[in-house]
Amino acid sequence: MIHINNVIGDDFWVWRADHGDGVGWDLNKVANGFVVNGDKVIMYGLLVEHFQEYDIIWRGEYGKTYFLQNEKCYDPQNQDEWKSHGTQLGYAEYKVSNNVKNHYVVGLGSYDVFIYTGGANIFLDNLFEVPDQPGVKIENALIVEITTDGGPLVGFNHICNGIGPGTTGGLGGKGFAKKFLFLIVIPKLILLMYYEDGSSQSCFINQEKGHQTSYDQRLMIIILHLNI
Repeated sequence: MIHINNVIGDDFWVWRADHGDGVGWDLNKVANGFVVNGDKVIMYGLLVEHFQEYDIIWRGEYGKTYFLQNEKCYDPQNQDEWKSHGTQLGYAEYKVSNNVKNHYVVGLGSYDVFIYTGGANIFLDNLFEVPDQPGVKIENALIVEITTDGGPLVGFNHICNGIGPGTTGGLGGKGFAKKFLFLIVIPKLILLMYYEDGSSQSCFINQEKGHQTSYDQRLMIIILHLNI
């Protein structure tokens, strides 16, 4: 936990054990892994994984993260009990508090490995949850589905704030998939997204609030003018 201002951190790995001998959902309980209360905190190479609620909570202003590695907890046991805000499925991996007005994140990856759920179907609504502020920006975010084919139906529903395609695994799921989000600018949300469903097909999505259009493209570089 960082309480003071003007901190630079490099190569943090913060981890809760959720697989291996002598561990379990009710045995080693840890809600959050990394909490920032100070302003102007910059993190390089942040790895925070497997915590039972928000892996990261960022409350300070003008925070920045350059590269983030995350696996969500392997072992939620009950979807009804694993909810945030009362109704939202699961807990975001990266939570920026609602009162924050300026935040920047680039190079984020989070992976669905819900393999020790005791047979429960488990979903997470949003990997990244950020406030509706023009000073908040996310670039180059990635989600990956890597759960087993024969287990319960599990997955991620969206990349950020209810936006972006999800992933599913287990019985009835689509199997291994990667979803990429290139840019989010909030609140006049315009995002450019490339996603891949574990096949050779790909597409770009240019999405505004309430409207989504898909284009089958092979071009890997697009310049998007943001009129905000």
